[in-house]
Amino acid sequence: MILTWPWVKPVNKNHFHPLFLNRVLKPSAVNQLSLTLVKMLHSSDDPRNLLELFKSQVSRYLPLSGLSFQGQHEHYCVAFSEPGQWGGERTIVESGEKLGALNYQFSRKLNAAQQTLFNEMTKLLALPLKNALKLHELRNIAFQDQLTQLGNRHIFETHFATKLATGFKFDTGFHLIICDLDGFKLVNDKFGHQAGDLVLQHFANVLRSTPCEQKHLFRLGGDEFAILHQVDSRQEVETLLDSLLSTIQRDALLNRFNVSCSIGVTQYKQGDSRDSMFLRADKALYLAKSDGKNCYRKR
Repeated sequence: MILTWPWVKPVNKNHFHPLFLNRVLKPSAVNQLSLTLVKMLHSSDDPRNLLELFKSQVSRYLPLSGLSFQGQHEHYCVAFSEPGQWGGERTIVESGEKLGALNYQFSRKLNAAQQTLFNEMTKLLALPLKNALKLHELRNIAFQDQLTQLGNRHIFETHFATKLATGFKFDTGFHLIICDLDGFKLVNDKFGHQAGDLVLQHFANVLRSTPCEQKHLFRLGGDEFAILHQVDSRQEVETLLDSLLSTIQRDALLNRFNVSCSIGVTQYKQGDSRDSMFLRADKALYLAKSDGKNCYRKR
């Protein structure tokens, strides 16, 4: 939504916005701006998008060059348009609850009226940001494996169905990769479930650390993990898996518990269904187990 200011004449862009002429805030203009900002902020339930909206509106009236928010669990950074010359940090509080720290930068120092307006706009951010963060947390609980913080089976099925539909419609390929830990049952039997949980969490971190931006990671249950690799290239997938296995083989904690990984891989073919891809991936995983484990096989 774009605000118009019918009661003021256009001014040179090098001067302050009309809202700040004579360094006096116009109450009617501030009220209209507040109403517009509130409507915009309550239109989004995504924290990152919310901060983007906030930045875009603040930038129309203040020389804002960048914005970031550090919450309790997440960090959101809105791209900086230019290096800031003046900035600070502000704690965002709503109904007595501390949400996090808002970091901001301006291309020049604000005058008193501008600081007052920024204070008022920041107050308007608090409630919708709190709602967005709560909803984000609930989504994480619903779609995230609580032990490893990877996607859970539910969100895996959603992603998988989307990729199958996209592959069918646009004839684009992807790979389904199933990872099963070798020797994990012995960890639970010998050292207990606390050690088993530690191994699962550590293996999830190993998956995250593998250099590839085109992968989505999931824990399907137990010691079974899945990767949806959205690149069609077999060479790229082989590079990913070689890197993953090499990292596992060198990992001190996994070696301490004598844990390795067998992997089954299959590539999307036109007309594939969920069951057909899983059948091939499971067969490939069985081959990897049969061939001595600690390797990957493709079908």
